[in-house]
Amino acid sequence: MSSPEDSRSGSRRQLYLWRHAKAVHGDMVDFERPLTGRGRQDAELVAEWMAGQGIEPAEVLCSPSHRTTETWNALRRRLRRKSEVRLLEGLYAVPAAELLSRIRSVPATARSLLLVGHNPGLEELALELSGPDSDAGELAELQLKLPTGALAVLETGVQSWSALDKGTARLVKLVRPRDLR
Repeated sequence: MSSPEDSRSGSRRQLYLWRHAKAVHGDMVDFERPLTGRGRQDAELVAEWMAGQGIEPAEVLCSPSHRTTETWNALRRRLRRKSEVRLLEGLYAVPAAELLSRIRSVPATARSLLLVGHNPGLEELALELSGPDSDAGELAELQLKLPTGALAVLETGVQSWSALDKGTARLVKLVRPRDLR
């Protein structure tokens, strides 16, 4: 079963890079920090936007931290079909190169992929993947910051995820929670 974005994009692959929403700060282990009330609202807003766009990722790679799984769950509840989800320790607080390595391990059969993770690696990865045919306005916004809860929507014509590399994707949209209020 293909998702709606698969039929719109033909042979292109869809990559969604979602930074976790705003998390609580304080005297707790970083890995265990939950979302704030605003963070939960922001995750819900972006998840609602994704569902409204018919985004149904075939595969999901998610950091197992509390704040990233809470962010992912906002979308999971809205999906019509079950996505293959992998909670990977190797997505927690790692650089862009490690995130790209994880993406490259995704089976070629998955036409759409959602990665839920952390900055600065996620922002760096989005910038590195965004090629010259990216939307100029969206890219300018991304160069300023990938704020908490924001989603970078990219597409690529690579034949498999293993071929994904710097500049091989096109930034189509940057969805920020504040834009959805």
